[in-house]
Amino acid sequence: SECPQVLFLLRPDPRLVGLVAKQILAAERKRADKTNAVIFIPRRAEHCVQLLRQHNVFSCLDVHSLPFFLFPLDNDVISMEERNTFSNFHVQGDPTTLFNFAGGLLQLQELCGGVIPHIRAIGPAAKYVADSLMRLRREQQAALAEGGRGGAQGGSRLRSDGGLLSPGCAVGGDSDPLSCMGVLSDDSVLSCAPDPHAPLVPPVKHILHTQAVRAKTRIRPQGAEVSSGTGVGASTPFGALKTNAGETVGPSPSESPPSAFDPSASAGAAVGEEAGVWAPQIEVAVLIDRRVDLVTPLVTPFTYEAMLDLVFGISNSYVEVSGDILPPPAQQQKEKAGESPAPPPRAKKTKVSLNSNDRLYDEIRDKHISVLGPLLHSRAAEIQQAYKKKDTLKSLPEINEFMKTFKQLQADHGSLSTHVNLASHINKHAKEEQVFRQLQLEDEIMGGSHTNGPSADLVQRVEEIADSGAPVTEFLRMACMLSLASNGLKAKQMDQLRNACIQTYGFHELVTLLNLDSLGLFRLNQGRSTWDNVKSAFDLLAEEGKTPEGDVSEVCSGYAPLSVRLVQKLHSSPRGWRAYADSLNLLLGPALEVQQQAPHSSAASSAPSAGTGAAAAGGGKAAERQRERARDRGAMKRLDKDGKPTPTVVLVCFLGGCTYAEVAALRRLNQLEGRVRRYVVATTEMINSRTLLESLRPKMPSGTSIPLGSNLAAPYSVPLRGKFEW
Repeated sequence: SECPQVLFLLRPDPRLVGLVAKQILAAERKRADKTNAVIFIPRRAEHCVQLLRQHNVFSCLDVHSLPFFLFPLDNDVISMEERNTFSNFHVQGDPTTLFNFAGGLLQLQELCGGVIPHIRAIGPAAKYVADSLMRLRREQQAALAEGGRGGAQGGSRLRSDGGLLSPGCAVGGDSDPLSCMGVLSDDSVLSCAPDPHAPLVPPVKHILHTQAVRAKTRIRPQGAEVSSGTGVGASTPFGALKTNAGETVGPSPSESPPSAFDPSASAGAAVGEEAGVWAPQIEVAVLIDRRVDLVTPLVTPFTYEAMLDLVFGISNSYVEVSGDILPPPAQQQKEKAGESPAPPPRAKKTKVSLNSNDRLYDEIRDKHISVLGPLLHSRAAEIQQAYKKKDTLKSLPEINEFMKTFKQLQADHGSLSTHVNLASHINKHAKEEQVFRQLQLEDEIMGGSHTNGPSADLVQRVEEIADSGAPVTEFLRMACMLSLASNGLKAKQMDQLRNACIQTYGFHELVTLLNLDSLGLFRLNQGRSTWDNVKSAFDLLAEEGKTPEGDVSEVCSGYAPLSVRLVQKLHSSPRGWRAYADSLNLLLGPALEVQQQAPHSSAASSAPSAGTGAAAAGGGKAAERQRERARDRGAMKRLDKDGKPTPTVVLVCFLGGCTYAEVAALRRLNQLEGRVRRYVVATTEMINSRTLLESLRPKMPSGTSIPLGSNLAAPYSVPLRGKFEW
């Protein structure tokens, strides 16, 4: 190539660094006069920089970092696309990805008009992200305060380019400010092992600076008069922080506010400065640890998109299909022309894009596979009828109008042909005898009562899956599902399934079994099963004939994802999760809520929020002030530029992976609630049962041995049932 500069964009992965080093050395051997630059996303790591030095290429390239955390997969889904986050945190004890996710939330807040007022979190990973977000905001406030007095000093962790420094790193000197792995070193803020009985991190007041001005939505209290009084920041200026001591940190009142806060400069300037208040676009963020709901990834989904992921595997919104299922476009054109091309010696794979830009796919992606046949047939009849219109055209204006829609008609025809082939293959897969037997076994496990442990018949049928030569992930899926529903297996039953796994799939799967045991997925019996209580408390299994049409349980043919029920319960009562404390005590804890101060908060409401355990226990004036602020927030209406109410945006964050069934269930929940809320999914990665279990299997080169006595349990492991506290 004749390009004078080569840019390498990569994750801080040692394997990728080795490939980059080989490319650079190969170019040097050819004496190519090029400049090289390595850009780590989202931040650089010292071990990768050391590898570049070991390969003797560090001196001939520039190393940078790009703080790009969340990538859009669709209109309502953003993801970090970081693999193995669940096992890295809960098994290996590495919180790097979760720290980066907290940095992504901080960046998202700045891009969406300020802090998210309400944060709800459940599970150890969710608590870690919430604490990291609070810590980063404190450091950002400190850096801005130092900058106002002449610039940030060496203790700041806010980079000048807007990126995030790792906790425990200092700016300046020879050390790399982005080299840490994200383990917090300040025990006064958060210890490495989360203590469910420790007081929760107090909320952080809001501070706004010019770089965070991105808001485009305003809120107006009901009955507010339009006036031209003094600005909102008359008592406390925008960008200022009111401390408990009464000091005001930030811009002085004499400083002019940013132009984005000028009501007269906006499109919807009907509200005056006193009544018009800028509000964040995201109202609520719900952080859900994947470990809180381990059943949903194991259950078979039945939506079209989820089945595509289960059968083919969706990667970065694309799926690769072999040529015998979906012929390449060139071969399809030859077949349409009547030619009979010779079959290729090796069928090439066809890559299919799966997103909302495809109108047909956007319509059928969340449909149950049982209704796909009639729906695709009706779309085919509509396209055929549209093609017949060309025979009735008589005038040039009619031809002109037809040609305007002809291009879209051809695109719909090609999309229909693609999805008919994919749906046919999925239907054939679902009708296989082995798949049908596993579905029957799954229904008995999920719907049965296992208070005193599973029956011998269920254990025998799970063992037969290994004997049939099924993939190891299928055997582990059913074994883990049986263990979760029974709160563990008896010692004799555990030995029976362990022996079947090791004898069929090899001794290296012993490491997988140890990892599953440390996570509570496949373990010895821990007492009476609470699965029946969880099912009834969260209404997980739908009763036939009593489920409303369009219920979230349709995505899994009768099973409602527990994570989606948690989101649903958050809005089903004015008290939120506090009204279901007994139910949440059945799940992995801790659970917490954080109230972040909004920029329009007055001095009277600048006291610490009552979202911590101490405030919840005491009540009093602080709790009363919190209830008053909640009523005030409920009396406010979000207005768009035309003055119409807009839906409340709820950001649902899955830490450790999200399934396509959960995305479909949240979209159905949006419709059930009358679209008064808009659910947006943010996740570390998209997963299914296969990818989740594969992440827990050992990744070893040939000839490598692992000592069987090594402790593989994570330092963050907590009891399966955590106390629900505030």
